[in-house]
Amino acid sequence: MIRFKNLDKLISFLDENLPEKIKSELFFHVYYWENKGEKCEGRIKEPNPSIAAKLIKLEFLIGISDDPKFFLYPKEYLLQWTKLKKFIDKYETTSVEIEKYGLISINTACKMLDVTRPTIYKILNEKKVPYVEILSQKRIQLKDLLDYIEENKRH
Repeated sequence: MIRFKNLDKLISFLDENLPEKIKSELFFHVYYWENKGEKCEGRIKEPNPSIAAKLIKLEFLIGISDDPKFFLYPKEYLLQWTKLKKFIDKYETTSVEIEKYGLISINTACKMLDVTRPTIYKILNEKKVPYVEILSQKRIQLKDLLDYIEENKRH
């Protein structure tokens, strides 16, 4: 366990030590809206007490105070770093695996390879990258596209 005398020091420590994806989910509130038929996404930084509340709810943080009346504003925070680190390691491995096996659109594949749609369709038609068709929309497994990139690297 790591002790912190105030919330700002705790948040600063987490900012330096957490992976970006976890920090993004923990430190920011994501909201969505539609603008001219296009879906948009925005992020607002959570206030430090909200971040602490999330950590307490996830049982990674314990708040301690000399005065039990002020349990919402503890004078000291105990971060269960080992427990949080195990969660991060499991989360990171799982999310990477899920992302690798997820399906991506033709447009996403175009952006990843920095090529045009006809080029992607040529690669698919030549069976260099497998794809699935869902309601007449072609989708590529990210893992297969990454394998294609690896196979075609020139040294």
